[in-house]
Amino acid sequence: MAYLTFDDGPSENTASILQILNQNGIKATFFLIGKSAEKNVDLVKREVNEGNVVGNHTYSHSISYNEGAENFLDDVQRCNQVLKSILGDQYSSKLMRFPGGYLGHGNRLVPYRDAVVKAGYTYVDWNDETGDAEGSNPAVPVLMNNLKVNTASASSDSVVVLMHNAGPKKNTVQALPEVI
Repeated sequence: MAYLTFDDGPSENTASILQILNQNGIKATFFLIGKSAEKNVDLVKREVNEGNVVGNHTYSHSISYNEGAENFLDDVQRCNQVLKSILGDQYSSKLMRFPGGYLGHGNRLVPYRDAVVKAGYTYVDWNDETGDAEGSNPAVPVLMNNLKVNTASASSDSVVVLMHNAGPKKNTVQALPEVI
């Protein structure tokens, strides 16, 4: 089982990603940045209306993990409020993803994890990726090679694939049909 996830949107790539997902009968989870969601309200609504899941990727994404767990949680809660304002009070997703992931930071993020869990959130990491966050816009063959290597080394029957939906990630869109 493979779960496709996209961080850092919505962006100018979102409509293309949604089109490709729809053409292939695939749903994904989009971890949204609140300030980007405010600028792309129609895309947020479209993601949900087309059957995808929307999760929280903080409001600002400018987290250094030096500001303390309480300030981090405030940023998460601010994103949650933005998503509720767009999707209505029935929006109740408590899925969130740490900018940069949780597992890659070791014990450093334990207080942050504890704060979001106490607030009712479930954090979702990944165990597979295309590596599209490395460099400015890695070529499609590089992304596909990364995916194949990471999928082969995954220690589970299911993979959570990390991709990015930020504006500069044009090759992610180009690779998506092959990823699927």
